[in-house]
Amino acid sequence: MQKEKIAILGGGVGGCTAALWLTDPIHNGKYEVTLYQLGWRLGGKGASGRNLDPNLGHRSEEHGLHIWFGFYENAFRTVRKAYEEMGPNGPFRTWKDAYSGSAEGVISDHHTGAWNFWGYTFPPYAGEPGDGKPMPGVWDFIVRALEWIAKNIEDHPVIKNLGRPSTPVHPVQSPVGVVGAIFRKVSDLIESAVEAGLEFVEAHTHIHRALNTARLLPSLPHLINPLDIGAIIADLRTFHHLLHETVTDAAMDLDRDLARLVYILDLAITSVLGALVDGCLRKGFDFLDDIEYLDWLKDHGARFHTLQSGVIKGLYDLPFAYDDGLTGPGGKPNLAAGVALRCLLRIFFGYKGSYIYKMNAGMGETVFAPLYIALKKRGVKFEFFHRVENLGLGADKQTVATIDVSRQATLKNADYDPLLHMPLNDGKIFHVWPSEPFADQLSSPVPAPGEPSFESRWCPAPTVGKRTLNVGVDFDKVVLAISLAAVEKITPELSAANPRWCDMFTHIKTVRTQCAQLWLLPKAADLGWDPKHQLKESALVDAYADPINTWMDQSVILKTETWTPANNQSGTVPGFLAYFCGPAENDPAEPPPGVTGYPETQRLKTKAMAISYFKAEIKPIWPKVTDAAGALDWSQAFDPNGGAGIARADGQYYRMNIDPTERYVLSVAGSTKYRIRATESGFRNLFPAGDWTLNGLNCGCVESAALSGVEASRAISGFPTDIPGEKD
Repeated sequence: MQKEKIAILGGGVGGCTAALWLTDPIHNGKYEVTLYQLGWRLGGKGASGRNLDPNLGHRSEEHGLHIWFGFYENAFRTVRKAYEEMGPNGPFRTWKDAYSGSAEGVISDHHTGAWNFWGYTFPPYAGEPGDGKPMPGVWDFIVRALEWIAKNIEDHPVIKNLGRPSTPVHPVQSPVGVVGAIFRKVSDLIESAVEAGLEFVEAHTHIHRALNTARLLPSLPHLINPLDIGAIIADLRTFHHLLHETVTDAAMDLDRDLARLVYILDLAITSVLGALVDGCLRKGFDFLDDIEYLDWLKDHGARFHTLQSGVIKGLYDLPFAYDDGLTGPGGKPNLAAGVALRCLLRIFFGYKGSYIYKMNAGMGETVFAPLYIALKKRGVKFEFFHRVENLGLGADKQTVATIDVSRQATLKNADYDPLLHMPLNDGKIFHVWPSEPFADQLSSPVPAPGEPSFESRWCPAPTVGKRTLNVGVDFDKVVLAISLAAVEKITPELSAANPRWCDMFTHIKTVRTQCAQLWLLPKAADLGWDPKHQLKESALVDAYADPINTWMDQSVILKTETWTPANNQSGTVPGFLAYFCGPAENDPAEPPPGVTGYPETQRLKTKAMAISYFKAEIKPIWPKVTDAAGALDWSQAFDPNGGAGIARADGQYYRMNIDPTERYVLSVAGSTKYRIRATESGFRNLFPAGDWTLNGLNCGCVESAALSGVEASRAISGFPTDIPGEKD
């Protein structure tokens, strides 16, 4: 049997996921897959590398901060397959060694002028992400949200007694009575639906458990009317009104714990209420995407201070949801309402196991080393150092006939071995990606230290040749898994032939991002973070000061770096590692590729910003490592170069992601309808994959890219038939 040849362009999450599903044993080797990759490593926006300088302890250098949410079903299904086939890798024998479930998150709030840090704990739910069992549906989201609302009402006396005067009144006039009535109605709704043959996964069990544990069983037979969504909406509006009218802004300013609860209750109730009013149970969420999320919340009655709170800001910070990367007072928050609502419900109420899963190493070794090893075992061919320049159409203008590629380097051997087989301090061998290519495997020049790398469009190294791939010879079908901003540069023929591609590039926006990695000498317990010892886990903090407004304690990665007192000039080792990230402003004067010094100017811009940031914004989070003026005391920083004072800033890692392949894809209002499905490219043999496609999630994240890769596989092969999360 002659194999069908599949060319996958791009080795990020979307491309690797498509490759794994297309080479599943179920196909009996039907597909011959070749993956073409810019530069020397896989990963795309999620790439990470280990520094090859022995003085730098093989430190992990990332594109930014990455976490995996517990609803990432397709991403976990894919990576679990890779771990099953890869075998042991250093400290990781299974995916469970590589990921740690977490129940805690921290939201920063600056409403009163001083920073407040609010910890939230999310309950464990049944299952594990990627276990193949059904995902929670919209009903489950609403049930879990109501459970959460009931618990928080029970836990806070002010909220519990809203609207309850000294003399007894009808139960429905108290919030407990309202929620009890809602539970009863939703329970009846679900029972009626199940009797009608609809499958809502164990939803009625959730309801009855909530009723029993929250002791919310008021006798309200006159309120029970099966399938009466209107009555549930009315009860939610009653509680919404009580919340707004009874708890004043002044009261919240005096009691910040009360404010935290009101903000999150207001957001949860507004979201559930809006979803019911707008018919999302029947229509899904996409039809809301022409509305900006803040406007949608206003329309459904969210209070002003909720919209200004860290709770809302955090929802925008995580997906870098700011036009042109502008944050702060002059910022332009922009997030499609349907995308926001879907993600909000899935993040907080749609997960399996834990709310988030933190990686115990960088993305490179946690995700892309297992994928590479598994795919290599399956026979996937990797063509590194291949930059795609153009997709050419055939005479019919409906088929991709040619793929023009620039070859960036000449290999000494037939294949390039991309992984660094790195001994850890305990002697285990860890397969990781280096931060630069192995020059000893190349017979052509590599960029000099400090010059833009092969991954950059500003790379000064000349190409070593051109190559044209031809349909019917080198490929039959194409998976286009390159990031959106780069896709626009290589598809002018597609845009000329199909206006949908022009519309996509016009309406879907991308943004730069930036990050800083900071190594400190003290351990987390000695920084002054969490002085009341309220948190049990390493910090993940959102909605902090702009522009690098999200930070996380990544000290776990120190275990996979090779620091010893003897292998660096400081004579010691770091005790703490933090990652900061956020959007970066676009540069309207961005120069063409020939200006090879440009990337370094942008990295230095991020470095200068970070140094200024650590001077102005560190005291509220780490007061014990600040000087008398409240700035970071650089003597507390770990510098492998042995610097003193501010010179230790040079020993940290800074990055601005400016390349088209690195730019983050936004989900701005009005853009979803311009996304393209894997099955709807308009060209017979072209199948898009990436977080820029129309894939059921439609936002920039690992799960969106993985979901698109699975959809590309199904569009080509019919497998897998089930793709969780592609529909609401």
